[in-house]
Amino acid sequence: MRIYEPLLILLALSLFSIYKKLSKYILILTPLTLLIYWMFAMPLRSEIVTGPFGISLSFTPESRLFLLAAASGFSIVAIHLLGKNLSKVFSFSFTTSLITLSFLFLSKDLFNIYVLMEVLSVQAAIMILEKLDERKLWASLKYLIIGNVGANIYLVGAVLYYIKTQTFQVTPNADAPNVATALMLTGLLIRTGVFGFGMWLPQFHSAAEKELSALLSGVFVNGGIYALFQISNLDFPQMWRYLAPFLAIVPAVMCILSRNPKRTLAWSTMAHLTFLSGFPTASPIYALSHGLSKTLLFLKSDQMKDNERDLSTFLLILIATLSLAGMPMTIGAFSEHILLENTQHLGKLLILLSIWISSGGIMKHILRGKIRIGFHYSAFLIPIFLFPKFSIAGLIGISVALLLGVIHTKKDVYLKIERLEENLLIISGALAVMIWLF
Repeated sequence: MRIYEPLLILLALSLFSIYKKLSKYILILTPLTLLIYWMFAMPLRSEIVTGPFGISLSFTPESRLFLLAAASGFSIVAIHLLGKNLSKVFSFSFTTSLITLSFLFLSKDLFNIYVLMEVLSVQAAIMILEKLDERKLWASLKYLIIGNVGANIYLVGAVLYYIKTQTFQVTPNADAPNVATALMLTGLLIRTGVFGFGMWLPQFHSAAEKELSALLSGVFVNGGIYALFQISNLDFPQMWRYLAPFLAIVPAVMCILSRNPKRTLAWSTMAHLTFLSGFPTASPIYALSHGLSKTLLFLKSDQMKDNERDLSTFLLILIATLSLAGMPMTIGAFSEHILLENTQHLGKLLILLSIWISSGGIMKHILRGKIRIGFHYSAFLIPIFLFPKFSIAGLIGISVALLLGVIHTKKDVYLKIERLEENLLIISGALAVMIWLF
C-alpha cells in the first residue's frame, strides 16, 4: 500500500460527516486510525504522485514525529468534542484539516507545501467562525490577511528556487540563490507569526473555542515549523540563528504580564516558535513534546480560571507545564536536550530563559485557587509526558518557573505593555531586512 492511500480513503470517508449520526464516529476514528497507522508504518519510503514529474511524498523518521504529533493532538481534542453539538461544517473541516496536515508532513515539494498551508489557513478560519462574533471575525481576518502576505513572500522565494534548480523538490545543498532561501524563511516567519507577533497569533489563538485553540497552538503551528525544517536543508541564513533566541524573550515576558490564561498560552507558543525557528533541525521531537503540552493546557484553560479544581486536573496541567520547562524524566527534557545540543552558549542561555519565563507565566495561573479531592479521566494522559531523560537545566527551569508563578502582575502594567503588541511588527520588519542582507 502506498503511504498516501489511507489518507485518500479517510478523506473520502470524511464526506459522510454530513450525516449527523456518522459525524461523531468519523470525528474520533480518523485521528485514532492515523495515530495507529503512523506508529506502525515503515518509514524511509518515498512516493511520486501522478507520474515521474508529480509531487514527491517522503515518509521519514522526522516526518513520523510530526505526523504522530498531529494525530495525537487531534485524537485528544476529538475525545473532548464527543459530548458537544457540532455543525456539519465544523466536523468536516476538523477531519479534513488533519488529512491536510498529514499530506503536508509527507511533502518535500516547496509548491505543494505552499498550497497545503493555504488550505490549512482556510480550514482554521472556518472552524474559528463556528460561533460567530465580532472578536472572532476580526481575529480570522487578520490571520488570513497576514498569513496570506507571508505565504506570497514564501511563494516568490520558491519560484526563484525553481528558476535556478528546475525543481520544487527540496534537495540538500542545492545551488539555490540566497535571496530565494531568505524570502522563503521570511514568508514562513510571517506565516507562523514570528514576524509581527502580537499582530494576530495571540488574538487568533485566544479568541477561538478552547478545543480549536488546542489544535491551533498544539498542532497547526507545526505546519510552518515543518516547512522551516525542509528549507533548513538549503543555505539557511546564519544571522537568524543568532536573532531568534533574542527575539523569543519578548513573547516570554508577555507571558508573565498576561492575566488571561489562554492569552498566556498563546504567548508561550509564540516564544517556543520563535527560538525553534532558528534551529529547525531539532523541530521534529520538539514539535511532538510541545504539541502534547499545549493541546492539554488549552483544553484545561477553563480550569485555570477557576478558584477551585480537582487534584487530577491540577496534576495533569502541572506536569504538562513542567514538561515545557524541561523537567527531568519528561519528554520535554529530551526535546530540550536535542534543541540545545548544537546551540552557541549565549543562544543556549537565551533559549533557556525564554522557556523558563514562559513556563513561569503559565504556572502563575496553575498555582492560583484551591485543590479539591477529585478524579477526571484525563489524568490517564499523564504517562505520555514521561521519558527517561535527566537534565540539570530542567531542575533549574522548574525552580524558576515555580518562583515566577507566585509573582502577581498589576493589571495596569499589562494593559500598558499590551498596547505595544501592534507596533512590534516594525521591529520584526527590521529583522527581516537584516536576514535578507546577511
